[in-house]
Amino acid sequence: MIVEFSSGGSARVTEAALAASVNLSLFRFAHLFRQQTGMAPLQMLKAIRLRNAARLLIETRLSVKEIAWQVGFRTCAGFVRAFKKTFGVTPSECRRKRLQLESAAPSGGAKSLTAGAGLALGREFEE
Repeated sequence: MIVEFSSGGSARVTEAALAASVNLSLFRFAHLFRQQTGMAPLQMLKAIRLRNAARLLIETRLSVKEIAWQVGFRTCAGFVRAFKKTFGVTPSECRRKRLQLESAAPSGGAKSLTAGAGLALGREFEE
C-alpha cells in the first residue's frame, strides 16, 4: 500500500489518506503500521522515495529537480536536505561519484555503484 502511494508521485500523501485507503481510523492505522514495521507511515514513505531517488540518480540522466518531483518531493531544496541527511552526500555528489566510478571501472554493476557512491542503504531500504 505504501509502495503504491510512493510510486504515484503525489507529494501530498497523508496518514489520514493511507488510513482511509484501508478503512482504519488514523490512530489504529498508525499504531498497527508502526507495530509491524517499526516506522511511522510517513517515515516509511519518505524512505521509499529516497531509495527510489538514489536508484534514479544512478540509473538515469534525469536532473536532480526532475527526480525530486518524480519521487514525490514538493521542492528540490527539501529533497536535497532529506537525501543528504539520509545518505551523507547530496544528490549531485552521489551522481558525480557514480560517474567517477563508471569511468574507472565500466563493468561495475548498479549495486557496486550504489555502494561506491557513498549510499549506505539501511535495512529499511533493502528490497
